Amino acid sequence: MVVEHSTISETEEFDFNLPTILFQEDDTILYYCPTLDLVGYGNTEEEAIASYNYILKECISYWQENNTLKQDLIRLGWSIGEDKKWIAPAMKWTNNMEFEEWLKTKS
Repeated sequence: MVVEHSTISETEEFDFNLPTILFQEDDTILYYCPTLDLVGYGNTEEEAIASYNYILKECISYWQENNTLKQDLIRLGWSIGEDKKWIAPAMKWTNNMEFEEWLKTKS
């Protein structure tokens, strides 16, 4: 996934694909994005996805208000390519070791 490296404006829209995983843990449906380390949850798939979308929107708002997008993406393992575009980390290189261990148990 590649995202342009730029400032986010309030009127700007993004169209990008992030890897997400939909799974069930006990009675809860989880919708997880390892490259942003964000999770939404609910009793149904629709609730989990809606919860994730809300969390993602809140993160984007936070990054805008606090100008922390660059430092947060770097912390999550993202990098900037030679063409000045953001490059998401490969799934196996995400910084969420708990998720990676959990994923091994499901394989």
